[in-house]
Amino acid sequence: MLRADADGRVQQVHTDRPIRGLRTSGEALWVQLDVEPWSLHELGADTYEVLWSSRWVPLAWDGGLPEQVIAAEGQVDVPAESLLEFIGDGFWHGYSFDPDSNVDSGAAVRAGQWTWRLGWDRNERGGSGDQRRAVAAAFTNLGTVGTRPGDESPAPIDLGGNTVVAATPAGERLAVVVATDLTPPRVLVVDALTRLVQSWPRSGEVDISPACWPLRPRPLDVESYVQQVVDDWSQLESYWQGSGTTQPLARGMSAVEVRLVGDWPRTQLECTFGFAPYPGVRLRRRLDLFDELGAVAKPEYAQIHLMEDLDTRALPPLEDAIDGVLDV
Repeated sequence: MLRADADGRVQQVHTDRPIRGLRTSGEALWVQLDVEPWSLHELGADTYEVLWSSRWVPLAWDGGLPEQVIAAEGQVDVPAESLLEFIGDGFWHGYSFDPDSNVDSGAAVRAGQWTWRLGWDRNERGGSGDQRRAVAAAFTNLGTVGTRPGDESPAPIDLGGNTVVAATPAGERLAVVVATDLTPPRVLVVDALTRLVQSWPRSGEVDISPACWPLRPRPLDVESYVQQVVDDWSQLESYWQGSGTTQPLARGMSAVEVRLVGDWPRTQLECTFGFAPYPGVRLRRRLDLFDELGAVAKPEYAQIHLMEDLDTRALPPLEDAIDGVLDV
């Protein structure tokens, strides 16, 4: 593990067993390590997953770091009053909002007196089943970690057409990191009592440019790379080929137009097209072709992702279109 302090110092800590997860308490960071004995959990179709036992080892906030975290020095039980920590992007990807799910199911966070549950609610704001929305709900009637809520189920709070990337307590409120295919991650702060959702920080409050890595030299193959991507995306109306027939990437797609927007390193591929289930508008998808350091970032599987979104109607509502164009 690596710990980065506010002053930029980075310290490394080794473990003698694989890390399963992390939790925090007021006194320490708790490290969950896999230990024996293990068992097999049958998944069906003659397949199984390995379930390891765990040991929880604390790393005190105000103490020095050891060179190694030893599983044998930990405790068996989950640390009391600890908070779930979520690491990585898309942790709740694909999770539907379930007010009765277990606290340890991976979609709950404790913040003060509240236990928050998060997920996707396709019916939020009265939308159709195709309009996926991220939601959060705050419960007060939960006991220790691992219990289920009672009969009281608060109305979910709409977080927009986002994917929840991570969440953490912010006092009595909840801080949620959300992102979409079209926008970078941002932080929302949710208040359980007022049900207000506010963006944080507000534009211009934080300047991180002095801490950013410098821009890399312009790649030599920029022109050939972007032309290859444009040519590839220009073939979406004849994406599938076989038995002498062709068909578009998704049923109902037509009149595909592809162009480049912006200069390196902010170059994007812009693909617009008609879509039969959304008459009267053009759908538009934009993709970054370079990362924030200016290096080539080929959008692998982006066409498959677009096809899945169109086939499953995982799209914004038609009324979100601006000047006849709907960003998807």
